[in-house]
Amino acid sequence: MQIFVNLHHQDRQDGSRAFPFATISQAAALAKPGDEVVVFPGLYREWVRPARGGQEDAGRITYRSFLPRGAVISGAEPVTGWTLRDGAVYAACLPRDWAEAPETEPLYSRPGLCRIGRLYWNGEPLQEAPSQEALLGQKNAWFCQQEEDRAVLLVRLDGRDPSGEQMELSVRPACFTQADGQDGFLTLSGFRMEKTAPAHPLDAAVSLNGGSILEDCEVRDSLGSGVALTGDEVSPVQVLGCEIRRCEKAGIISRTSGISCAVKNTAVHHIGLSEGPDAGGIVLSGPSHALISGCHLHHCAAGLSVRDGGEVRVYANACHHNGEDLRAEADRALIDHNLFLSPGGISVDSPGGCLCRNLADGSCWISRSLENKDNLFTKETDVPSGNLTPECFPDPSRLSVRVLGGEGRWVLSTNVYSLLEGLPAAPVKATSPDLPSADYLGLREEGYLPGPFADGTPGAWILGPRNLP
Repeated sequence: MQIFVNLHHQDRQDGSRAFPFATISQAAALAKPGDEVVVFPGLYREWVRPARGGQEDAGRITYRSFLPRGAVISGAEPVTGWTLRDGAVYAACLPRDWAEAPETEPLYSRPGLCRIGRLYWNGEPLQEAPSQEALLGQKNAWFCQQEEDRAVLLVRLDGRDPSGEQMELSVRPACFTQADGQDGFLTLSGFRMEKTAPAHPLDAAVSLNGGSILEDCEVRDSLGSGVALTGDEVSPVQVLGCEIRRCEKAGIISRTSGISCAVKNTAVHHIGLSEGPDAGGIVLSGPSHALISGCHLHHCAAGLSVRDGGEVRVYANACHHNGEDLRAEADRALIDHNLFLSPGGISVDSPGGCLCRNLADGSCWISRSLENKDNLFTKETDVPSGNLTPECFPDPSRLSVRVLGGEGRWVLSTNVYSLLEGLPAAPVKATSPDLPSADYLGLREEGYLPGPFADGTPGAWILGPRNLP
């Protein structure tokens, strides 16, 4: 059965196409295994908590944006009623029910202030001033303080009156949450989910259980994590073709150990830049099986971090401008056909597996039990010396690696092919049936560093996920 949602329809509502529900939560309360919830374009300011999950793939519940990225689930509320105070500082009182409504509990809180998250100006986050006095000396900043029994927002824009701007405050802890212990097998397809203020950094804007799929979605602006995965080793959680950005703690994080997961053809960037070494683009703790394939990880405190993993495959990913590209601890690790371009490099500790056909432009350390085959290292590195050949260390003056472009479209340009003449071009195949040898786009593994990034020009890759062939 299909259930329809359209926030612009305020007449009689029964979930039919003629009389759709006005909120996604109304549909989520009724959706049963096998149902599809179709959401028409609009800005849905709500926290969706489905009443139930699906039942295996045949009984999956699907939530689909009718127009890809057209349905937006937001954790923010508009702020209005601005009045001019000292200088160019404007003030607005916050509604009391934002902190009192059960739907917004628990909220991100600061001692002595109301429970709020972050202020956004026309969709972009504003810098929070450390005090009211500091706000007077800053532009494009905000501050919150208690005045009598009300919370008051103070903002100073660049000579603008916020009354004529879109001002939003993140107040909800999440956009879409499957409850702990609830059956998984949900699919979220084509949504944008944004501006959440979780109570704990490990909480996420989107939380999914085993068997669920997040596909072609954009998740951004979480004060905690973007996507949290929970499950077991039997029913994998999958993140496919998504973009996750501007999250404080992690882009994708596992909430329990022993899960099986796959992250494919996904861009994760601008993650954890203010949270320190424990933050990262993809952070998995104790996964039973994990496949990271065809992803673009950049501008993260760390690109990919796997702790206490079972079988892990990292294939055909591009990593750059991270504090560290890869830190993996696993029983078996197969890491092949990747571009590791950050100075922090990689660190892999595994008693079994293979590091093969990667280009690493930073420092590297791998355990001596890990096989090393046909990698290119541009810096001195700690690897099993018996497996190195002269071609593993090309003359740095001959190697050119540049990452060009901007948001949404990054181009990698390198002359690596000219340095590989004479090296074998046979593909490296996975040896475990649980770790497939094809990437998400179905491209063949052939040649050196193939992956989904090739645009037909030798030595050039398109790294933007929306521009893949």
